[in-house]
Amino acid sequence: MLEKELIVIGRLGNLINDKEEFQFIPNDNFQPAIFDKVTKLYMIFTEHRVFFVEVKKLSIENSKYWISFNDDGVREEYELRNSAKLAIPKSQHYSLIQGSDLLDITDYKAYEDDLYLGLITDFMLSPAHRIVVIIDDNDKELLIPEVDYYLKEVNHKENKVYFQNTKSLREL
Repeated sequence: MLEKELIVIGRLGNLINDKEEFQFIPNDNFQPAIFDKVTKLYMIFTEHRVFFVEVKKLSIENSKYWISFNDDGVREEYELRNSAKLAIPKSQHYSLIQGSDLLDITDYKAYEDDLYLGLITDFMLSPAHRIVVIIDDNDKELLIPEVDYYLKEVNHKENKVYFQNTKSLREL
């Protein structure tokens, strides 16, 4: 995998605790709600050396993220270089939010019950989740957060997505 195919989600901090956990400093691309689904990461060092590592544990303690790995030699490599970024493939970044059933719903028709909302044309990024961009028949844009409160069902066979609770969003 090439570095340009990856999206950096944070870096390792200078602290390593007694449990061999590194401080993890997330950036704006980090999506904490989905991190339990991430089992493998790419670790990018300053010389553009890239390691594929397996995450052992990610935890929060005293308002800091801590991460440990199942791989040998991570600490030695980090201490040698004093810098490491953590990344995931760009193709996985948004798709991890709600699981594999939402990998790509672009060009799907959007509905709330029997009401046609429009065509899903794009996604926007917020720090917590994707925002679905829907264009209706009058070229009006509707933005719906991709969270369980609004998302009801994805039907891949019919290329349809069913939403709920969108009335207040449609009235804006």
